[in-house]
Amino acid sequence: LAEEKKKVEESAVLELTLADEKRNVEESAARERSLREELSEEKKKVEELAAREQSLLDELAEEKKKVEESAVLELTLADEKRNVEESAARERSLREELSEEKKKV
Repeated sequence: LAEEKKKVEESAVLELTLADEKRNVEESAARERSLREELSEEKKKVEELAAREQSLLDELAEEKKKVEESAVLELTLADEKRNVEESAARERSLREELSEEKKKV
C-alpha cells in the first residue's frame, strides 16, 4: 500500500510538473505571437518611413530643379538687362554722333 501511495504521489508530482511545463510552453507561444505582431507593426512603420523618406527626397529633387531653373532665369534676365543697357549706351552714342554731324552740317 505504501508503494502504491508513493507511485500515486510521484504520478501527481509528474502531472503537476507536466501542467507547469504545458503552461510555460503556452506562455512562450503567446509571447512569441506578441513579439511577431510587434515585429510586423515595426516593419510596417519602417516601410511607411521609407516611403515618406522617398516622397521627401522626390520633393527635394523637385525643389532643387525649380531652384536651378530659377537661377538660370536670373542669369538670363541679367544678360538681357546688360544687353538693354549696352543697346541704350550705343543709342546714346549714336545720337550724340548724329547731333554732332547735324551741327557740322
